[in-house]
Amino acid sequence: MISNYTESLAPAHFYTVINNKFAEKIAYSDYDMFSKFNPSTIITISGCIFDISKVGKLIIFIINSLIRVIVTFYYVYIVAGNILFPVLIIYVIGGVVMKFLIHKFIEYNDKFKELKKERNKVLYDMIDGFIEVRNFNKEKFFVKKIKILNGKNLRLI
Repeated sequence: MISNYTESLAPAHFYTVINNKFAEKIAYSDYDMFSKFNPSTIITISGCIFDISKVGKLIIFIINSLIRVIVTFYYVYIVAGNILFPVLIIYVIGGVVMKFLIHKFIEYNDKFKELKKERNKVLYDMIDGFIEVRNFNKEKFFVKKIKILNGKNLRLI
């Protein structure tokens, strides 16, 4: 139960923390940074933060799954070696069922992508209007708006 909770929550939390720090860095950065990088480069970097969190989630999932399968097979063999083959069949059937459940995951992933686009638009607006943001002291407004959108990502879990 703990591994299921950490498997889904840890990467989302990691993504949210890193993205919040990135938004603060953009909001409070020097003027020189915006002459070196154009807004699309900064938005691309923001998208890469999401990819980094996906790699972490995949690694955690693979490690948890391998440990579960090995431990299950070991204990089934120790307790009753003759039912190992039926347990293998059950695992294959479970794999087929999981294949069909992936479409539900894709639905959540599409919702997450829409929220990501909305958040990136706010970030782009903040970068594109950097001088207005600084002149009207809107840094806190934009950082708060991005943090709210990141919070919506966590609620999808």
